[in-house]
Amino acid sequence: MQSQGSSLKSDQQRKLKPLVRMQGKIRTDMLDIKAHMQCMSDSVTTLISSSMKEIMKKFRENSGPEIVVGPGPTCEHSPEAVPSSGLPVKRVPKPAKALQSLMLPTK
Repeated sequence: MQSQGSSLKSDQQRKLKPLVRMQGKIRTDMLDIKAHMQCMSDSVTTLISSSMKEIMKKFRENSGPEIVVGPGPTCEHSPEAVPSSGLPVKRVPKPAKALQSLMLPTK
């Protein structure tokens, strides 16, 4: 009876060793993946930051010193303002020009 118990225990330990090794390997792989993801995240953040700085620089160059302050241009042909109903208005942003070319006209 005791030999069966020790045999069973030995068999369980034999089966458990590869599982423990595999668990260690998976943990190591997951730590490697985490490190690579952090590195990629840092690279993307740097790239986005650099791109935004470049965009703002070009915007400042193109806008020049002309800064218009006030209600905006007045024109005889400006549409009349519609009286407000008092309800809140949700503004929907226009799609970017790159996306507008992809939109199909609806019928």
